[in-house]
Amino acid sequence: MDVTGKTKMLRELLESRELYKQAQELAHIGNWAYDIAADKWTWSDELYRIYDMEPQPGNLKPELTKAYRHPDDSELVDEQMRILRELHIPCDIVYRMILPNDTSKQLQLRGDVRRNEDGKVTSLYGTIQDITEKQTLIDRLQKSDMLFKQAQAIASIGNWSWDLDTKQLEWSDEIYTIYELEPQSLKTSATLDKYNHPDDTAIIRDTMRRAIEDRQPFDFNYRIILKSGRTKILHAKGGAEHDPNGGFKIYGTLQDITEQKNIERQLKDYKEFIEKITDVTPSIITSYNINTGEYSFINDAIEKFLGYSPSRVMEEGTAFMSSIIHPDDKQALMEKNAKALEEANQMTGDFEEPVVEFKFRMRNAEGIYRWFHTYATIFERNDLGLVESVLNISIDITDQEEAEKELYSKNIQLQQSNTSLEEYAYVASHDLKEPLRKIVTFSDRMLVTQKDTLNEDGKLYLNKIITAALRMQNMINDLLAVSTIMGNNSFEPTDLNMVLEEATIALDHKIEETGAVIEADRLPVLAIAPSQFRQLFQNLINNSLKFARNGVPSHIRITNDILSYRAVQQYGLAKAKQYLRITVADNGIGFDDQYAAKIFAIFQRLHGRSEYEGTGIGLSVCKKVAENHGGTIFAHGVENEGATFTLIIPIME
Repeated sequence: MDVTGKTKMLRELLESRELYKQAQELAHIGNWAYDIAADKWTWSDELYRIYDMEPQPGNLKPELTKAYRHPDDSELVDEQMRILRELHIPCDIVYRMILPNDTSKQLQLRGDVRRNEDGKVTSLYGTIQDITEKQTLIDRLQKSDMLFKQAQAIASIGNWSWDLDTKQLEWSDEIYTIYELEPQSLKTSATLDKYNHPDDTAIIRDTMRRAIEDRQPFDFNYRIILKSGRTKILHAKGGAEHDPNGGFKIYGTLQDITEQKNIERQLKDYKEFIEKITDVTPSIITSYNINTGEYSFINDAIEKFLGYSPSRVMEEGTAFMSSIIHPDDKQALMEKNAKALEEANQMTGDFEEPVVEFKFRMRNAEGIYRWFHTYATIFERNDLGLVESVLNISIDITDQEEAEKELYSKNIQLQQSNTSLEEYAYVASHDLKEPLRKIVTFSDRMLVTQKDTLNEDGKLYLNKIITAALRMQNMINDLLAVSTIMGNNSFEPTDLNMVLEEATIALDHKIEETGAVIEADRLPVLAIAPSQFRQLFQNLINNSLKFARNGVPSHIRITNDILSYRAVQQYGLAKAKQYLRITVADNGIGFDDQYAAKIFAIFQRLHGRSEYEGTGIGLSVCKKVAENHGGTIFAHGVENEGATFTLIIPIME
């Protein structure tokens, strides 16, 4: 029997079957069929491989793979298969499965029905395709597209293309956002042209014409005016190219740079403002890199104060500035600068940059050295927190230095003059006291020896001579005490409690005689002139004892406390960390407060000499003592209630 044709047909059928299997394998797609009458399921080999199973003959029930389905998708598959079997509606769904080895796959199930000549459904059939790679790629593309759109939105940049042959325009969503238009509302480029700023129309038209004619890339800025009336600045960048089909396309990007340009303009204005300030500031302002010695900024004041052009100093760097420093100041300046940098590099954490002060001389262009007071601080640090550049502000203090020198010289002369005056006062008072002593002595002797021959008027006149001479002697002693106070600056740490005790001992007789009571808080140890403070306490207590009310024993209360600089600013005292305030309050006759300042004047009295004894110098001595210690003293009085004297002096360390 000739079986050539049959054999050929069989061979082609087998070959076709192999090609079909290869196609299924390449596409990761397997087919299935279900014979309803025979209740038989048939799977292709590729379907077994999709489920990670070996191909096998026989009736394979789908319940075997049901356990592989993702729990969230199992009901969906069952429902679609029910609809296919009962309602004969084709299905096309995507679901997930998890294999025993924990591999996750995404499958696409398609199904339909087969009918006989009578239209009766005889079987179900369909395909299952492993679309894991495809879906992963789609997800990645979608994510990439999403990220691309997010990037465009963040950068406020959109892209576009224009096919000149087909006139087809494509715009990304961000361009619509930039122009504040509804998505997909642009049809032609003319739609955008009406938003162009009138002053920029020419540059837009000419730039795009050159890009089309010369096939050249373009890069320029222009303005648009939106429907709201707001103006935006856009950056257009792109090019032109031929596509493989012979067409010509122009493409590019648009970026909204309005905020960037506004910031640039503000920075430019701020920079110009700072430069104007630095140029009119009467100080040399410089900034330099400590590693390279190069200046990054020098204001014009360097030419005004030293006569050197900023360009020259910028070119030669810190070596030039070092060369004009006075030789006697250079070594100390370098050591202090090195120490300041070392301390700054050791600083860690959150801190304010320190400000270091230097005083040195620099030579100007005429060869004359001038004094400068420089304030230096850290301008920039590197990533490791180490000092990178320093900012210096130098003030010309030559006139101040010369004034201080002259003041120092005047002080020396004044001290010499004061010394001479003290010597003169001592000699003068000594020479004055001797004749006064003789007047008192001989007058007293005359009163004793000649009392029988003198009439009453003679005795009265002689007593007045003696009284006046004694009063003058007391005034000379008090004047000598006042004149010597300012020259005594031998301060030493002293227990004020001991000084107060010594002052009260000197007044023991008077205190006991009047029945006075003195109460005092514990006083501190302070650097003072002990003899002066002894005199101050003695004068203040004696003043309270002298001006006691008739029939009322004196009650003197001495208190003290510590004050801050802020609390004493009103008195114009020398600056110190702390101040001691001492108050001496009594219950005496007091005084009208309008005379509070008057009572410290020398020889000043509020009462007649016949009422209260004294020379009127005691409180003047107290004022001199306070001033000699850098302090002040003042009084407050209430008539018939008492007086309070307040002393404030700085606590010297």
